[in-house]
Amino acid sequence: MVTALVSSQQATDPWAKAGVMLRATTDPGSPYYGAFATPGNGVAVQWRASQGGSSTQILAAGAVPLHLMVVRYTTTGSDPQTFFSAYTSPDGVNWTLVPGSTQALNLPQPLLGGLAVTSHVQGAGGAVTFNAVSVTTGEYPGPSLTCPSGWSCADIGSVSPAGGQNQSGTSWNVLGGGPDIWGTADAFHFVWQNLPGDGSASAKVGTPTATDPWAKSGLMIRGGTIPGAPYYAAYLTAGNGIHIQARTANGASAVEVASLAGSGPIYLEVARSGASFTAYTSTNGSTWTPVPGSTVTIPGLTGAALAGMAVCSHNAGALSTTTFNAATVS
Repeated sequence: MVTALVSSQQATDPWAKAGVMLRATTDPGSPYYGAFATPGNGVAVQWRASQGGSSTQILAAGAVPLHLMVVRYTTTGSDPQTFFSAYTSPDGVNWTLVPGSTQALNLPQPLLGGLAVTSHVQGAGGAVTFNAVSVTTGEYPGPSLTCPSGWSCADIGSVSPAGGQNQSGTSWNVLGGGPDIWGTADAFHFVWQNLPGDGSASAKVGTPTATDPWAKSGLMIRGGTIPGAPYYAAYLTAGNGIHIQARTANGASAVEVASLAGSGPIYLEVARSGASFTAYTSTNGSTWTPVPGSTVTIPGLTGAALAGMAVCSHNAGALSTTTFNAATVS
């Protein structure tokens, strides 16, 4: 892991960056994972998963002076995965995970760990002061990927690499693989509670990591954990807006119920009343608007069901990460 206090940063540009990085090589197109303070855009957590590939970014609140940390850790078991996470701290002692920052990356080993600075202005330098710099070898425990009490968590269908989740307060990071939630059988990661009768599942859903434009993250009511179980779901996709989809019977082909334009983060809800299912959107999590055309009847999904958060990378061999907030099953 790499930690440092960014004590001061010259504001050469709102996107000037100063922070900590784990990087495969010194090549300009090298894979990397880093956390950076910026003068005008908070904390930027960025990564490049492959040599010469595009970088991905998430933003979080934060301003200099600020302690930053990036860590690498590998899970144990029959399908070990290497994850990277970013943390911030006001004092270098109490660390907070940046929501959505936990990513499964297969970066070449060994890694280079240290400090990174860019002025974001060609031809001009930007002065930065770092303190309390530390580069530590070995594995960092990272956030727990165990399933929190009161929830059930599992991959549905054939998924590799395995998905996972971690919860901090009302915020979740859910990591899901799998080629799709579609056709006659699904492959994705599911975090759920039991729904014995009428009820709903809702959350503020962030945009899934763009492993594919059809990477999906959202809320689902499902008849069971078998890949072909009936379900009703509302997803936010990485590049294709919001989609309401369903499978009306065990082993049947999934169908598109409704769709609309939209991007994350957005509140989504799926609700069941008898055999009738409807999807909703909201701007504040309290006033809900039905998605036009989303109501459908599913007679085979009226008994005990599972309701919760679903994430699919739509890219076999890759994990997509989504941040959920205020997830509720009631």
